[in-house]
Amino acid sequence: MIAYLYFTTISNSLLQAQKHKMKNHALEIASSIVTAHMNNTEFNCNLYGSCNIALYDENKTLLFGANIDNIQFEKDDYLEHDSLYVIDKSAQLHLGVKYIVLKDKEFTKMEDLLLQKVILYTILVLIFIGIVGYFLSKLFLRPIAYEREKLDTFIKNTTHELNTPITALLMSIPALKTDTNSSSLERIKISANRISNIYSDLCFLLKNDLDIQDEIVSVNFEEIIKEQIILMEGYIKSKNITVIQKLEILQYDIDKESAQRLIANLLSNALKYSKPNQKVEITIHNNVLTFQDYGIGIKKDVLQNVQKRYFRANKNEGGFGIGLDIVTTITHKYNIDLKIDSVYQSGTIVTLKFLSENFSKKT
Repeated sequence: MIAYLYFTTISNSLLQAQKHKMKNHALEIASSIVTAHMNNTEFNCNLYGSCNIALYDENKTLLFGANIDNIQFEKDDYLEHDSLYVIDKSAQLHLGVKYIVLKDKEFTKMEDLLLQKVILYTILVLIFIGIVGYFLSKLFLRPIAYEREKLDTFIKNTTHELNTPITALLMSIPALKTDTNSSSLERIKISANRISNIYSDLCFLLKNDLDIQDEIVSVNFEEIIKEQIILMEGYIKSKNITVIQKLEILQYDIDKESAQRLIANLLSNALKYSKPNQKVEITIHNNVLTFQDYGIGIKKDVLQNVQKRYFRANKNEGGFGIGLDIVTTITHKYNIDLKIDSVYQSGTIVTLKFLSENFSKKT
């Protein structure tokens, strides 16, 4: 539409300009005719550009110039058959001339050239807009694609994570009929606890994304840690891990579910990434909580990404990349300083420093 309006405007401007030039030349010819008649001198007609010039008497008989067919003598100017016509009557029968007719075909050539340029530039602009639009769409859609990829990965990992304990439960149920020892019950207990943790993590993420307000209470982190160790006792025994506890009382204002999710994820990671027959040390001293394992560790180049949601530093171990995201969310929300130090193949230390303004007044 813009190209069409531009072409129409410029074309009309060119038409008016060409008419103006032709009429000026016709007036010059008329002036020359009058001068020649008054002074009784020879009349010379100067050519004008590519115009055909013809002089007619009052009977419309050609007196001078090229014979131009089908002239509309009653008009002053008109455009017909790709030609522009200008008829001037200023000679007023001097030297017998009644009509001065100019015919020009250059205007249509100029108009065609203008149309070609407009079409060319329009195509170039459309190509440019298409290229810019393509890259902008990729730029704007990249976050959506990234989130979709993360969601797909999350769904796949969640399916895998749920499949493992559910399979263990289904395999353990028939064994209960013939197995009188506690091994089947232990497997059921570990699997049920794993499903419960996954469910709790997902519910916590949903509640946090919906920005549901929590009830802040005074929580004793020493008790929370001991409770979580008891819940994961079966898993600890299955890997023969020794959990060393050096705990002091740490009373802090936080909602209880957040405290449980915080400790459960840190303890789960420490156990999960520890090698069998190793130890995990949990320490509370001077309001600083530390989880230290001697497991596989984290590579330095991915350490900065481990707190991002759905990111997994180690694809060989279980999990789907929400544990440390939950930990980070809770620590930011409740003024807890989080620090992760790790040496690949040597172990990881997670340090939580609780800030004084959130210490419970009930301590």
